[in-house]
Amino acid sequence: MYDNGKKIDFKCFVAGTMVLTAAGLVAIENIKAGDKVIATNPETFEVAEKTVLETYVRETTELLHLTINGEVIKTTFEHPFYVKDVSFVEAGKLQVGDKLLDSRGNVLVVEEKKLEIADKPVKVYNFKVDDFHTYHVGDNEVLVHNANYVEGDLDGITIIIRSMQGKHIS
Repeated sequence: MYDNGKKIDFKCFVAGTMVLTAAGLVAIENIKAGDKVIATNPETFEVAEKTVLETYVRETTELLHLTINGEVIKTTFEHPFYVKDVSFVEAGKLQVGDKLLDSRGNVLVVEEKKLEIADKPVKVYNFKVDDFHTYHVGDNEVLVHNANYVEGDLDGITIIIRSMQGKHIS
């Protein structure tokens, strides 16, 4: 999907997914530009309030159900989760037993992974966070990356990739 010459690469969560904000947990569909979320610098593990710059909504029929420390999080396959001692890994590439991190640096474990193909498209949500480009989801406050985008003209001559400050997604 393109928006003013930017290819938007949506990685999203379903409505009802809780996001850790300065005011506590808020459903992702209620997050708006200008809100403050709790973010973690993936290099230094500094935790700070950061501003939501843009929000995105799309529809999909394919979802991944990840059970993490007893909590089910419904996400798209591409959404990057922080794996301890590795970096960001797309949800679809996570393995049972992978160790994720919460907002306090505690280890959370991927316990189960299931595919859902919905009969009808489901709205999913994401947003772009200033500076650290991360936020925390669910009651367990799992560390995830925000929306990425690729800038470029539509004929593909010029492409500038902006993604996780040089981090590689496995």
